[in-house]
Amino acid sequence: MGLGTIKQIMIRIKGAELESQIVVFHLGKVTPKTKELNAVFAETVRSKLSTVNKDPALIGVYHRGMNFDAIYSELKKYVQPDDV
Repeated sequence: MGLGTIKQIMIRIKGAELESQIVVFHLGKVTPKTKELNAVFAETVRSKLSTVNKDPALIGVYHRGMNFDAIYSELKKYVQPDDV
């Protein structure tokens, strides 16, 4: 896992069990070239530390049991509209 478009990340989230969630980070300032977000497994040591320490790039932690429309709406705030 790693960098991906919202479409790619949503596919990952739709397959993620509660026990194997996906954490999504933005890459910084949204610019006209911002096309991707960073999505990784939430259960890694690095992901857990980022979540506990409230990493400023953290968007959220997601799994397939959540509301996909709400997730999509949240993620699209961090990329250019043409790339969602």
